Amino acid sequence: MSQDVSQAQVNALNDIIESLEVKVAYQEDTIESLNKVIISQSEKVLSLEAKVAAIIEKLNALSPSEQADPNQTELPPHY
Repeated sequence: MSQDVSQAQVNALNDIIESLEVKVAYQEDTIESLNKVIISQSEKVLSLEAKVAAIIEKLNALSPSEQADPNQTELPPHY
């Protein structure tokens, strides 16, 4: 078994390495982009959770006379 490596084999391996380096670079860019999206969505979720909590607090603070009576169902005017 010979340990001689031809120039063609070296070039082929270099091409493979270069291809893998390009793929890794694109993957790193994709991961960074996805991370930014996740951070943005997380901030939006936190904001929406705070708004929902505020709405629930306001609803709970309503007096019974301000709340809709579930027994009183009034049809809209077009009925």
